[in-house]
Amino acid sequence: MNIKKLLLILLSIFSLTLAGDVEDVLKTCEAMDKAFVDEKPKELFKNIHNDNTVFWGDKGWLGNYGTVKGWTEGYLENDYTWTVRDREVKVYGNTAVVATIATQTNSSDKSETKIYQVRETAVLSKIKNKWTLVHMHLSDFKPKNDD
Repeated sequence: MNIKKLLLILLSIFSLTLAGDVEDVLKTCEAMDKAFVDEKPKELFKNIHNDNTVFWGDKGWLGNYGTVKGWTEGYLENDYTWTVRDREVKVYGNTAVVATIATQTNSSDKSETKIYQVRETAVLSKIKNKWTLVHMHLSDFKPKNDD
């Protein structure tokens, strides 16, 4: 067998492995989205590492798993939606970077509905064969020219 064929075979196997990882990362992100909107913190935190960090760009807030209030206070008090418009996954071995643009709505009996567009970057690590969120950065997204 010549070297080119061997390299092509190895590249094909590697590509199939990454494709499976991309699908698994997407499933993890979708499960977190659903748990967040369905107001199920226990389901949400099944996919989040205990030592994760979160940075909310506009607020300058940095927290971790212990700040469950920071994760849940808004959606537990209001009607909350989270709709993903765009999501891109890049896998680098046991690390994945997920870029998302989403629309978030909050409404309650006491106030009008507020709509935000959010740019989210998440970092997941494959720990014990499971993709787990280890860091998240969110910031307001103000599209220009139909971005």
